[in-house]
Amino acid sequence: MRSNPGLLLEVEGGGKAIAHHKEQREEFVKLKKQFIHYLDNDFNTIMIDNKPKTGLKANDKLKIIGRVD
Repeated sequence: MRSNPGLLLEVEGGGKAIAHHKEQREEFVKLKKQFIHYLDNDFNTIMIDNKPKTGLKANDKLKIIGRVD
């Protein structure tokens, strides 16, 4: 089994996202937020202008639904 590089999340209001552990910063932890990459229904990263759709989302708006290998 490989390491655990991130969390699979459900976003409040609908949608899914992934939060990679290596991208989380101390500042985000202090703000109680996660840096996330939004996913489509097939769990592929949503791309806009050839860049992944990302955001900073409050922890209380996210629900852990799995871990990513």
